[in-house]
Amino acid sequence: MNPSTGGAPMSGPLVLVLDPSAPLRQLYRDLLEDEGYRVSDAARLPDAGEVERLRPDALIVDHLLGGAADVVAMLHRVRVDPATSTIPVIVATAAAHVASVHDASFKDLGVQLLLKPFDIDDLLARVRGETSGQHAPPWPETAQPVDLSAGAARPVTGAETPPSP
Repeated sequence: MNPSTGGAPMSGPLVLVLDPSAPLRQLYRDLLEDEGYRVSDAARLPDAGEVERLRPDALIVDHLLGGAADVVAMLHRVRVDPATSTIPVIVATAAAHVASVHDASFKDLGVQLLLKPFDIDDLLARVRGETSGQHAPPWPETAQPVDLSAGAARPVTGAETPPSP
């Protein structure tokens, strides 16, 4: 994970940006730092425990980073870990069909969906709302992982449970 390395130290909320595109990560960084946020970014999904160690105030993740099933597994780890379960998550995607097929599932996970290309004011309003405490409640203790890669969302059971990296 690459922490912000600007000039003056920043003390605003920390946003973790996970996106495979270096130019898009830089755009997120520029936009968010201009608004007073600290930014850490990566072109890969975090290992188990990295999100807990970093403790971001919000997480923005590309839907297909590492593959949809890997993103779902990472989101599941974040939501079931008491130390990270309240971290707001925004899933960004350029795949409009994801919005129509998986919108209810993302809402069940307490995850917002942001379509790319996104409106800058919309992105900033969402991050501002999420980091000000206006986000979804923590994942319920009875939550089950959800397979979002199979066309229609369905609970994952038993041996299908996504493995932790």
